[in-house]
Amino acid sequence: MKNSLVRFGWGFLVVMLTMSMMIFTVTDRGIAEEKIILIAQVGDLTGPATSWAGKPFAYGVKDYFNLVNEKGGISGRKLKHMLVDGGYSVAGETAAFKQFSMQDIVVFIDWSTGGALQIAPMCSEKKIVNFGGAPLEFLSDMVKYPYRFIHSATYEQCWRAVIHYHMKKHPGKKQTAALTYPDSGFGRVNADAIKAYLKKMDIPVVDEEIVDFKALDATTQMLKMKRSNPDFVLNAQVEPSIAVIMKDAKRVGIDTQKTPFYAPLNALGQEMPKLGGDAVRSLIFSSPFSDVSEADLPGIKQILEFNAGKEWQPSVWYVHGWTAAAVISEGLKRVVNRGEAMTGENLKKALEALKGFDNGGLTSLITFTPSNHIGAYGVKLFRPDFNKMKGVVKSSDWIYPE
Repeated sequence: MKNSLVRFGWGFLVVMLTMSMMIFTVTDRGIAEEKIILIAQVGDLTGPATSWAGKPFAYGVKDYFNLVNEKGGISGRKLKHMLVDGGYSVAGETAAFKQFSMQDIVVFIDWSTGGALQIAPMCSEKKIVNFGGAPLEFLSDMVKYPYRFIHSATYEQCWRAVIHYHMKKHPGKKQTAALTYPDSGFGRVNADAIKAYLKKMDIPVVDEEIVDFKALDATTQMLKMKRSNPDFVLNAQVEPSIAVIMKDAKRVGIDTQKTPFYAPLNALGQEMPKLGGDAVRSLIFSSPFSDVSEADLPGIKQILEFNAGKEWQPSVWYVHGWTAAAVISEGLKRVVNRGEAMTGENLKKALEALKGFDNGGLTSLITFTPSNHIGAYGVKLFRPDFNKMKGVVKSSDWIYPE
């Protein structure tokens, strides 16, 4: 009996000590987590179609938040940036959001167009501020997506910019256009936006060609385009696919010097001169971001200094991600400085008060309001840099399409 009581006593003591340790651990963790701001992101780190852009975007976000932490965080509060790979899969991206949304995240950053279409309404429902890699104008609908913010000019504004640029080069002359795009969420959304604006400008579309991001040959499509004889071609493509398209266009007899080809940010890569050769010499990119080649800009200078000594060279997609993180950090700082609770609702209000935010020239000045979550409207034009045989060279300063 005595031994049983001793065993019971020791057992009771162990249980009580364990419970005490659990209480102190939970309490300590709670105190620690009050000082941590949770930010979640799903990127494309391994997908075959867009990881070449998805990785630098994700690393740009991560590096900027690391820089903030190195400087002491947001008024002493550290940022915890959680990144998972969605592999350019809508199912993968939405699954990641559902997992992260069960934590106390205040911001979620998505990647693909298809993913954004699924995630943006869920973020609004859960009152989580939402940024992403796809700057889609219709995601600025304040009724459907009140928690979505766009930290640059949109895809649609970029298309307007190149269409206006082309028409100004041919004043008073009737023009016809052709399109290429993949059969994906990104492709269809951009094609619809292009066609709507061309219709508004009274520019006939004489040919549309479906070319996948991973296509290795576009001969059949370019032969059809040659017969339609457009005055210019708008390509909702990425760097590898636009290189294939323009090489095959030249091979079948389309003069790519005489017939201008235009492409968006998605095709603006470091390897275009080598991938496309002489066929892409006249290609014009439209981008809502400055490029790393503009080393005189304060924002670009900061990026280059942060990456000095590293084996890899940051790209415009890195600028895209870095800019998103900079805007988010500015909003977080304002919430903390006001002494408010760190919630998605308070961050949304703080961002909506952002006016003329200068990120060192990475974009045009950023302003949000409670009725408009498109932050910037400036677009720059670039060409492949055949002097260095790498990257791009600027063709215009910020232009503001109507």
